[in-house]
Formats: sequence, C-alpha cells, structure tokens
Amino acid sequence: LAERVKQTTGYAGEITFDHTKPDGTMQKRMDVSLLQALGWQATIKLKTGVYRAYHSYIADSHKE
Repeated sequence: LAERVKQTTGYAGEITFDHTKPDGTMQKRMDVSLLQALGWQATIKLKTGVYRAYHSYIADSHKE
C-alpha cells in the first residue's frame, strides 16, 4: 500500500519502516467472505481507489 501511495503521489523519497513499533492494529481482518456472502463485492480496484482518494484530497485542499 505504501508503494502504491508513493507511485500515485509522485513521492521520490525512500519509504522506511520502524520494525520496533507496532504495525497498525493487533488483529487485521482481511477476510471479506462474510461480506461477500451478504452480497457485497468490491467495485473499485486498489490502484483506482488510491488515485481517486489522493486527487480528491488535492482538489479539496485547494478550495480553501
């Protein structure tokens, strides 16, 4: 995800991780089978979602 954000934003620096710190939540729920059983299906690819979120942020930040 960090690499995708880097590509989308054009960031040219290096991404480093501090492995001595916790990595987000202690439990990550990546299984979406229950949601899919209820009829949910992702309609936006990660690459597209990151692109849209970033460009929406840029557009909104210029409104002030």
